[in-house]
Amino acid sequence: MQRGEMHSAHVGVVRDSMLNNPLLIRPSLGQSQSRGLVCPDTGFTYGITTVGSDGGVAQAISSWKVHSDGGGSVAEGETDWVRLNREAVMSGVATTRELSVYRAQRLSQGSAPSTCPQPRPHRSGQGNADGRGGTSDRIYGIVTRASSPISDLISHQYAERWLEEQRKRSNTQSLQNKHKSKLGHISETRTSLLRKSRPLPHTPTLWKMPQFSQVGPALNTFRNKDIHLRSSTGEEQT
Repeated sequence: MQRGEMHSAHVGVVRDSMLNNPLLIRPSLGQSQSRGLVCPDTGFTYGITTVGSDGGVAQAISSWKVHSDGGGSVAEGETDWVRLNREAVMSGVATTRELSVYRAQRLSQGSAPSTCPQPRPHRSGQGNADGRGGTSDRIYGIVTRASSPISDLISHQYAERWLEEQRKRSNTQSLQNKHKSKLGHISETRTSLLRKSRPLPHTPTLWKMPQFSQVGPALNTFRNKDIHLRSSTGEEQT
């Protein structure tokens, strides 16, 4: 038995319906598990079959259909119902019954207006070169941009112009910022100035009782008055 034919043994009779149910199909060794789908024969065509009866390219070239420029979709000699309705309104017809009678009378008398297709007028500048309107020297599409002069490219004129524009833009922004700062400037007050200024150092004096405020020191340890003055002012002794 070959490797592809190695299947697990089945107990009982193997029916055809068991090969269509993926729950009953056992996987084969070395092969992908089957889903039980029944595929048609090799000659089956999937999708919709297109049946071509146009004759192919030869018939398309030999009977080339060209779109006509006729403005109206109504052929020549047919009744112009739009014009007939307009004339009915001008005659005082207001109801559908009167309109039906008016149409029948005009058609029986042969005086109903008939249509005659007129050529569709071309817009200015959209004609073709075959004389149907417009000029033959018209160029369709986007106009090509003029080439940059090579002298400006070599001398970096475009870079200089860009830098000059950037300088002007920065100067304009700085002037605008100064103007905004002047408008939003707040004048200094006494409180703001005192907060910015640093207070002078204050040396607290020793507390004395009122009855001893006018009494001098009991001891004088300085040699002379100059040393006493220098010590009071904070000068160093030599």
